[in-house]
Formats: sequence, structure tokens, C-alpha cells
Amino acid sequence: MTQRLSNIFKKGWRVQINLEPNAKRLFVVIMMTMAFVAKAIPALAAEETAAERALRIQAERAIHAVRFQQNMESLTPELRSFVQELQKAVQADVAAGTCTPGPTTLCALGGKYRIDVNWSIGKDPGQMGAGQAIPITLLDGKAVNGGNFWFFDETNPEMLAKMVDGCALGGHYWVFFSATTNVAFWIQFTDIAGSDSRSWVNPLGNPAPPVQDTSAFSCPAPP
Repeated sequence: MTQRLSNIFKKGWRVQINLEPNAKRLFVVIMMTMAFVAKAIPALAAEETAAERALRIQAERAIHAVRFQQNMESLTPELRSFVQELQKAVQADVAAGTCTPGPTTLCALGGKYRIDVNWSIGKDPGQMGAGQAIPITLLDGKAVNGGNFWFFDETNPEMLAKMVDGCALGGHYWVFFSATTNVAFWIQFTDIAGSDSRSWVNPLGNPAPPVQDTSAFSCPAPP
């Protein structure tokens, strides 16, 4: 069965090149659904070959690339400019091969992942900016795989964001965040080694819902 799914994927990816943008997006959704179905069935997952795994990851990245672009297009022009500047900093870390923690950046899972937030409450320069990172460190000095962000006042954290290594529980790194705000924001989790990102957007005035994504990033192939 996995071989039949693999053949469908291969033929499908050749076909999608000539599709119109909207049809291509629908195609990616369908292919992504098939990828998840294949992964959700233990018997199929156990049989997954390296080639099939690579194809599944390609499908996952394709759907998230579409979502990333859709999220970018949903932003106001002013906030979009902030997010575009963020991408330059992200690419610098990708080139360096590790996450660099900073005033506006949290690192997770040993520097393999980077977490950033941009926020906005209006169009004026003083009404938007980067979320200020609050790393969390245990008493023994160990860094936690995430932390908080504040927007307006360092004594008033707006968001908790973290990552969990769920490789042994389904083959994915998990993303969790919860924002106690109705401010417009963009949050981005970046896989430094894979140069791959996941993003979420909250519109201004909307009470931000929590996110618990247990299939955010695929783990490396087991040895």
C-alpha cells in the first residue's frame, strides 16, 4: 500500500507544476492529507522507506509553504514589513547553522529551532514591534525549550511559546504557544538546519486561541 501511495505522490508532483495557483494549493492540501493518512497507520509508518519519508516531508513542507505565504498576505503592509525584516535575521542563523538567542529571539531544542514574534496595534511606527524574549532558566542552569514574550511592559508577559521533542511519540517535534492577548501578532518557529518555518497569525481584536501542533516538524530518520 505504501508503494501505491508513493507512486501517486510521484505522479502527482509532476502534474501539479502546470496547475493554476488556486488549484495547486488545493492539490497540496490533498497530497498533505494523503501523507498524514500514510503516517497515521502504524503498519504503513513501519514500512516507510527513506524515499517515501523524503516524499512525505516534501509534501509537509509544501503545504506549510503555502500557509506561510497566506499568513504573510494576511498581514497589514506595516506589520508585513517587520516580518520581512525578521526573515533576514532568520536566514543569518540558518547560514550559521544554529539559533542565536537575543533580546527578541528564543532558542529551543539545543539551538536547532528559533522562535520569534512580531506584534501590531496600528499603522504608526510606535504601534508595532518585535516581541521581547524572556528566556526561562532552571535553578541548575539548564535552559528551557521556550519562554515568554512581552510587547509593552517587561512586567507583563503576553505569550508563552515552547517546543517539545516528540520524536519517540510519533516522529515529530511539537509546537505549543498560548497568548493572553487580542493584539495582532505573527509568531514563527524556524528549523535552522532544515531552513523550514511554521507560522501563525492573530488578527487585531481577536482573543488569541492556544495552539498545540504535535506534527509541526518531522524528526530526523531513525538510525
